Amino acid sequence: MLSFSVNAQYVNLKGGASIKFQTTLTGDDKERAITAASMNAIERYFSEKGEAQDQVFESSREKIEKALERLVQNTAVLSEQVMQDTKRYQVTVRVELNEARLKNLVKQGTAATMSGEGEKSNIVYLFTARQANSVKQFDDRVVRINQVSVQREVNANSKVSGTEGEKISGNQVSTNTGKSVNARMDGNATVKRESGGSVTSKSDEIGYQVLPMGGYKPAVTSIFTQSGFVALDSDFVLTEADIKSINADYANGNDISPTTLRNVFKTLKASQEKIKFLVIATIDVGLGSVDGSSGMRRIGVEVSGRVLGVEGNIPREIASVPPVQQASLGVDDGAARTAALKKGAEVASREIIAQLNNNGIK
Repeated sequence: MLSFSVNAQYVNLKGGASIKFQTTLTGDDKERAITAASMNAIERYFSEKGEAQDQVFESSREKIEKALERLVQNTAVLSEQVMQDTKRYQVTVRVELNEARLKNLVKQGTAATMSGEGEKSNIVYLFTARQANSVKQFDDRVVRINQVSVQREVNANSKVSGTEGEKISGNQVSTNTGKSVNARMDGNATVKRESGGSVTSKSDEIGYQVLPMGGYKPAVTSIFTQSGFVALDSDFVLTEADIKSINADYANGNDISPTTLRNVFKTLKASQEKIKFLVIATIDVGLGSVDGSSGMRRIGVEVSGRVLGVEGNIPREIASVPPVQQASLGVDDGAARTAALKKGAEVASREIIAQLNNNGIK
């Protein structure tokens, strides 16, 4: 799907549709196909943002179609084909979508936005970004075993033969003896060599640098607030010890450890703000590369998250965001990273809000 910003409110989207007509293609048939193609463009717009957003589209499909004229500013037909033999008409369009108006439309009627001011839930969000900054590689440990076995076989044969005679002549007796010995020895030796061993590999140890997220928090707060929640920055709710433990866990390449999470839970329970949900999002930043199309620097991020309910004695998982990948371009790695982090934080926030709305949570 082609999607890029026109300004702060509008995005260009591309969609297509194929319809069946009767005997001859009419103007009404074309309008019906263009409407279907426009809806296809909007559906793909939601699908690219994650599974929960896709569910938002399905639940809002009817009201989106009714408001299509207000949502779509311009429509351009990119290609069309009439297949008279099969009575089908196929069209591809590019639409200019009012993104802000669409977001406001789908938010109408959700549990959170229908809540009164006193009924809105307090959410603490904890967004952490990290990037690998050191890699320790280990050589393989090799153990070699050589085994030699020798088998010998010896056969020995011996044979002794002799003769004895006596001769009498006159008054004399003479004797003679003779002996011959034949011996034979055969030997065979077999040598067997066996070799083997084992190789033990150890995975790399990766160290991470925790990146500052202060510049992206206003956007996150705005998304939660506009969706009907009271968003609280974790820096103002958690203790300094909690923040240090969280950063240490992430710097070692792990998620938040059970010990750290238990301490965070205790802090939230003790807060006077009556915290209802804890939102945890992790943004893993990849290495920079050259974008093949533009020649600019490109950096990707992988975003994952979860929502925990903290009202009870034990935190319970309310929603989760499976890993979602995003990428941004910039004139250098710093600019690309800044854009990617902002995009990742916004994607995680909207996906979480969509899941909460789908579950009727306010």
